[in-house]
Amino acid sequence: MTLRTDAELDRALTELAQIEGVSKQEVVRRAVLARRGHAHPPRAH
Repeated sequence: MTLRTDAELDRALTELAQIEGVSKQEVVRRAVLARRGHAHPPRAH
């Protein structure tokens, strides 16, 4: 899957990834699952 981003989204993903110590992909994964209401433990990297 490809996720198209604009400059604003890319900056937000980069910032969150750095703060949380995960990849941008993991930031998106967590956000989608949280919105769905699914409890998700952090993934090991």
